[in-house]
Parts: sequence; C-alpha cells; structure tokens
Amino acid sequence: MLKVIQGLALMAILGLLAVGCGTDHNPVGSPSGSGLGQNNPQSPSMLGNRVWNDVDKDGLQDDTLVEPGIAGVSVSLYTCADARVSTVVTNTKGLYFFPMLQPGTYYIKYTLPQGYVFAPKDAGPDSLDSDVDPTTGKTDCLTLAISTSDLTWDAGLYQGQADTVVNGTVGGRVWFDANQDGIQNESMLGDVVGSLAVELFTCADSLAATTQTDPTGEYEFVNLTPGQYYLLFTPPAGYEFSPNNVTNDNLASDPDPLTGKTICFNVDSAGVDTTWDAGVFPRPVDTLVNGTVGGRVWFDANKDGIQNDTAQSAVVDSLPVKLFTCAGAWVATARTGLTGDYEFTDLVPGQYFLLFTLPTGYKYSPKDAADDSLDSDPNACTGKTVCFQVDSAEVEMTWDAGIWNIAVHGCTHSIGYWKNHAISCRQKDIIRDLLPLWLGSPDGA
Repeated sequence: MLKVIQGLALMAILGLLAVGCGTDHNPVGSPSGSGLGQNNPQSPSMLGNRVWNDVDKDGLQDDTLVEPGIAGVSVSLYTCADARVSTVVTNTKGLYFFPMLQPGTYYIKYTLPQGYVFAPKDAGPDSLDSDVDPTTGKTDCLTLAISTSDLTWDAGLYQGQADTVVNGTVGGRVWFDANQDGIQNESMLGDVVGSLAVELFTCADSLAATTQTDPTGEYEFVNLTPGQYYLLFTPPAGYEFSPNNVTNDNLASDPDPLTGKTICFNVDSAGVDTTWDAGVFPRPVDTLVNGTVGGRVWFDANKDGIQNDTAQSAVVDSLPVKLFTCAGAWVATARTGLTGDYEFTDLVPGQYFLLFTLPTGYKYSPKDAADDSLDSDPNACTGKTVCFQVDSAEVEMTWDAGIWNIAVHGCTHSIGYWKNHAISCRQKDIIRDLLPLWLGSPDGA
C-alpha cells in the first residue's frame, strides 16, 4: 500500500510540472476526455517525456543548453484502436505526461508547431532518440503494463523545411554471355536479350513494378520511392544465368544463377543506379546416345546355370528373344545366331525386361548361379528377366540364358516319387507333361 501511495504522489507531482491548458481546458498533464484516461488507483501507470529542439537534426538529445525543450506543443494519446484518450501540451522544459492510465496499448501523436519539422526517428537509444514517424507524427503502438512509468517517448523537432524526397531510378542490361564467364566482354549481343521479363520487388517481397528489356537488352525502373528493393530476372526458355559477382558492378552479372534474384539494395532519394545487369547463355542440351543390350543363349548340358560346358548345341540358333518396356509394351524381337548370341541396338534410354522363348522339349537353367558374365538370367518358370535400366550410350551384353533338353534325361523313379518330391516349377512341369511319356504311355500306366 505504501508503494502505491508513493507512486500516486509522484504522478501527481509530475502532473503539476506542466503549464498551460489542454484542448479540453483541463490542467496540463490531466486527461481530457473520459474512459481509459480516468484516474484509477488500481492501475497507476504513466506515459510521457520530452519534446526538444533538435538543432543539429540528428534525432538525438544533446545538452539541454544547446538543444532545449519546446513549450506549448500539443501531444495526444490514443488507444491502438484510434480512440483518443487525452491531449496535453508541453511545459517550459518540453516535458509532458499522461498519468493514471489503465494498462493497455497506446500510441502518441504530436502536433508540429508552425515552421518545425520532425527529426529522424530511432537514431539511437530510447532514452535519447526521437520516437516519432516524421511522416505521420505518430509513435509506434506500445503496450503499457500495470503500475508502469514509461518516460521514454520523446520527439525531436527542428526549424526549417523537410528534406525534399526525389524518387530514384534503377536499371541495367541483360546480355548474351557467349563464353559463360559472367563478365560483359563480348563484342556482339544475341537477340535473346530482347523482351526479357524483369520484376522489381520490395525487400518485403511485394511486387513493385514489372518491365522488359529492349532490343539492346537494357531496362529501367523510374520514379521509385526511396527504399530497399531486389530484382527478379526470368531467363528465356532454354537459357540459364551466368555466374554472378565475378568482377566489378559495371561489368558483372548480378542475379543468383539458380533463382534469378539479386540481393536487396537501397534506392536513395534522387538515386540513379543502372548497374544491375544479368548474363544469360543457352542451357547445355544433354546428348542422349541410344544404348545396346544383348547376351547369349547356351545349351547347359549339366543344368547348373553356369556357362562352363564345352559342347554347344544347335538349339541356340534362331531362338526368339523379345524386349519389352517395364510397362509391358513390346519393343523388339531378336533371334540368336549360330553361336547363340543376340543383340538389341539403338535403344532409347529407359527400363526394359527380356523374354526368352524356349524350343519344344527344353527348360531354363537355374538363374543367378554365378556372376553376370557366366550365369543364366531369366526366371526358370517364366523365361523373363528382371527389369533393368539402359542408360545413354550403355552397352550391356551379359543378359544370358541357359537351357537344357529334357529328352536326354531318363526317368529313374516312379511318377509317385516325382509327384512327392517336386519342389520347383521345372519339376512340376516334367511330372505333368513328360513323365507319363517316359514311363511308356500317355497316362503313365
């Protein structure tokens, strides 16, 4: 309770420091109006401080003998919902106060005396700088807590006219960078620089303007409000940007090669900066060379799925081998030669599989029994390989298939034995199709 009484006493004393009358003929420092500005012992908060003559126009409070306070300046307090709370005027020392405020969000608005303009805002620490937007005469919105005395809201004024703001200009040139070095050192320009889209954005990513390059590759944005901006270049179809910032600004390419964006830069009042250039060159075209796939079909006498037999059979000659895309679309059919070799040439890079066609009375050897240069690759049941990739200019001649002749392998057990011991698709096929014939009759009797 003692602290509250002391706080109220301090605010009462500060309120008496101001002289003159408010716009509602209340004593200076007293709230004019009702509502949030009424005295409330439960929320003794206060705002205020000083309006001074900023002789050197730097936005900072120097010695009071050099930069004294300005009396009689009208200062109004508003909620951040734009409801006026109170208006006071500064005393002989330039001080003003809004005592006995409820906690909430507020801003302060200063009325310029005749012949004065506002000093720059936020030029230094809060205890010394000017907090007023020179354009609006308002501070930022602030939050006032309960039992808080915030005496840091100052305004610097100086006599004279506000600096005249002259809009600026930004531009540059887009050139065909024949040697792709990011430097404007070519003697001839390409036609690609004409009609190239260039966009100007604020550094808050708001589109400010759009233009295009002329036939010589030059572009320009004029009448720009001083501030911070960046440029976005859009390359022509089939072109990309040169390396950026490899030399001085007058000759270098400025946009990021990946994004086409420049860095943020400042446009000053009356500033003219036409050094924002961009080099472009044709994007290299990947040359796709078609590939080749092939292999060999061999007579696998010992049925082990490995190319280790010395004798070759004529059955490998003229064996159809079909090539499909992995989507199941037929591409081509080849036939093995006298040595069992086959080949598919001029293949567009992509994914494929092979299908080997068996002669009557033959079966496939086990797959993947050794390394790719020696083993059999098709599935022993379907004759299909796995899907594989054919790359640009690739030559892959290891897609081989081993086959064996069922007829040369006699039956050494009864049909019942084979039925009970069939563990692979090949054995099941034998039992169904050929074992009855080996036993002497179509039905196996």
